[in-house]
Amino acid sequence: MLTASGEIKAEQVIQEFRAEYQKSDEHAFLVATELCDAAALIEENRSLTRILTQSSGNLQSKIGILQNIFGQKVDKVTFDIIAKLTDNHWLDVSSLNDALEVVSLDAYISLAEKLGILKQVQDELLQFYQMLLQNAPIRDFLSNKTVPYMRRKHMLLGLLTGKMHPVSVALSCLATEAVERTRYLVALRWIQGEIAKRRELVVANLNTSYTLSDEQIKRLEAVLIKKIGSKVQLNIIIDENETGLMKLDFKSVLIDGSLGQKMKAFTANVNAGKVKER
Repeated sequence: MLTASGEIKAEQVIQEFRAEYQKSDEHAFLVATELCDAAALIEENRSLTRILTQSSGNLQSKIGILQNIFGQKVDKVTFDIIAKLTDNHWLDVSSLNDALEVVSLDAYISLAEKLGILKQVQDELLQFYQMLLQNAPIRDFLSNKTVPYMRRKHMLLGLLTGKMHPVSVALSCLATEAVERTRYLVALRWIQGEIAKRRELVVANLNTSYTLSDEQIKRLEAVLIKKIGSKVQLNIIIDENETGLMKLDFKSVLIDGSLGQKMKAFTANVNAGKVKER
């Protein structure tokens, strides 16, 4: 979602402030949530975004604006991160928003890693993803950037609170903030991909319109592990819109039609029971 230079700036801020926002579980969650909400507020105010990202702007003037907006409303670490990112020359006015999302995501993922729930969070987000595939009205609402972020966030909180871990719920809200740049399901896949990186494994999502047997899944997992040479978590996503086809999604990179006949032959071999571990 970020340009290469934007990713570098966001990573620099993460390295500088990670120890600060990891002082306690509650603090990490607070800072991550405040950064996400701040990103939405800035994104929805285009004139504010231009002021904060213009290279000719005076830093002290920008800090004064941030003080007026956030003041004592956010944690000091949250404010310092926003100010640090504002003290950059962004070529794209949306890059400040994107950088805030990246730092927020790191805080959430770091918290989940500390709590030992990375897999749980990833599984819960996958289940929510699968539910949204079958529920176009909710999916479209979450992807509708003309709807204020807070309305979308409150809908998610009402829908998911008590049914998923609070970190999973918060990440679902971060995805609807990130939808300012893309569709909701794509934003969820971006988050899942970043969790996979932290877990040091490849997550392969197999979209299919029909159910595979346990034996077929095992054979496919064996082939993926052999081909990739890395730990693989295979998720089966039942999607009636696939109309009999199969699609493999590694992290956030879709490989389906681009593989043409090779992919068709591979999936045919899986279904015919011809794919075996050697």
